[in-house]
Amino acid sequence: MTFSIHGLAVSRGIAIGRAVLVASSRADVAHYFIDPDQSEQEVQRIRVARDSVVEEITRVQRDLPSDAPPELAALLDVHLMLLQDEQLSAGVKHWIAERNYNAEWAITTQYEALAKEAQTKPDQREQYEKQARQLKRELEDLSNETQQVMAKRQDDALVLIYKEVQDATQRVAMSQGFDMVLSYNDATTSQEYWSPMNIMRKLQQGACTPLYFTRGMDISADVVTALNQAYGRIAPAPGAGAAPAPAGSGAGAGAGNAPAPAPSAAPRP
Repeated sequence: MTFSIHGLAVSRGIAIGRAVLVASSRADVAHYFIDPDQSEQEVQRIRVARDSVVEEITRVQRDLPSDAPPELAALLDVHLMLLQDEQLSAGVKHWIAERNYNAEWAITTQYEALAKEAQTKPDQREQYEKQARQLKRELEDLSNETQQVMAKRQDDALVLIYKEVQDATQRVAMSQGFDMVLSYNDATTSQEYWSPMNIMRKLQQGACTPLYFTRGMDISADVVTALNQAYGRIAPAPGAGAAPAPAGSGAGAGAGNAPAPAPSAAPRP
């Protein structure tokens, strides 16, 4: 038998030969007929396989990391819905009982029948597409809401952890008589300590941040007072021109109207 195929040419010339199917979107399964008394056995095979897949998907859902996108969990829910669809199960049982198809053949045949039914009913297809778009928008809204909630929880948890560390540091410092406790981040294991990332961090300029200090350690007010006194001694006479505002006022202290730094005193021995 000879037939011709018309379309857009991708290369020059005419080729004559055997057409070979390289790949197919259909599942490659065994097709064979079974004895009528084996129908229940084939149905049981499908039940066992379905339950096994449901159990595996459920386990994957349970083991999803906390930072996994919510769309992944929704996709797994869709797979579970398909596996538990009554129309699919009833169709598979029909092909096994009425046509004596084996289990694999019955499943692929029912999938093809459902796909063909969706294509031959444009009104239902449009309705399905509308529902799919609506579900997509709902998933996007749910994803945005989840991200906002998770971001708020992470911020609250971060503040709570810092407060707990600060409170514990204050209790230990007061019990040991420490005037100041500084925080410096470092590795906790030897492997982390000698990692290139940690070495690079050490080579960069870093600073220690105080977690606790006594009231007498903060000398910012004393520095501002000393600057104001020094300014009063060198201030120009009245009428000699507008003088800059004194340190500590609304105009700021120090050169360039920048606020004065807040140095801290060294710990008492």
